[in-house]
Amino acid sequence: MVATTLRSRADVPAEDTWDLTAIFPDQATWLAAIDEVRADLPQLAAMQGTIGDGAGHLLAVLRLQDSMGERLGRIFAWAGLRKDEDNSNAEAVANYDRA
Repeated sequence: MVATTLRSRADVPAEDTWDLTAIFPDQATWLAAIDEVRADLPQLAAMQGTIGDGAGHLLAVLRLQDSMGERLGRIFAWAGLRKDEDNSNAEAVANYDRA
């Protein structure tokens, strides 16, 4: 049996790690995206019960829902992948819990 040693994240060459900058370049941008989604919540709540008011209302609701869903997907993906990089990284785990 071969003994293996678990390397710390800092010891892993960058080319062997995920490049999460394609999702968000940094945590500040990730946090701003969360704030943007939160800012859209009142608009979405105001649309409740309006999809029967015509095609324009339905389209607006669907567009906002799609936009928020795409942004939330990116928010969750970035947080999850950051946590999976190193589960001993308390900040990454906290970000995942926040997402």
